[in-house]
Amino acid sequence: MKNTVRHAASGVLLTVVLLASCQTQKQPPAADDGAMSAAVKAQLVLDIPAPNGITIEVQQGTIHLDGTVPDEAQKQQATQAAWKVPGVREVVNNLRVAPKGATG
Repeated sequence: MKNTVRHAASGVLLTVVLLASCQTQKQPPAADDGAMSAAVKAQLVLDIPAPNGITIEVQQGTIHLDGTVPDEAQKQQATQAAWKVPGVREVVNNLRVAPKGATG
């Protein structure tokens, strides 16, 4: 009887160990940089009146904003808009504010 219980316990233990070793920890898929870039562009269009002077580069969930905007408020709006996109890990805002009276 003792051998039967030991064999059964060993079988259960072996099964648990095998199942635990077969399971892999799934990580969320990395966001596609191209799709994220398009989503940020779309969000900028929604949140900023004329985001034409802003360029976007995405690298593994980090958004790089570059270009020139008319004022500090629009610079901050661009950062806030980028953060609205799911999957964003960091926003690097390198936008410059155009000098007063500058055109273009």
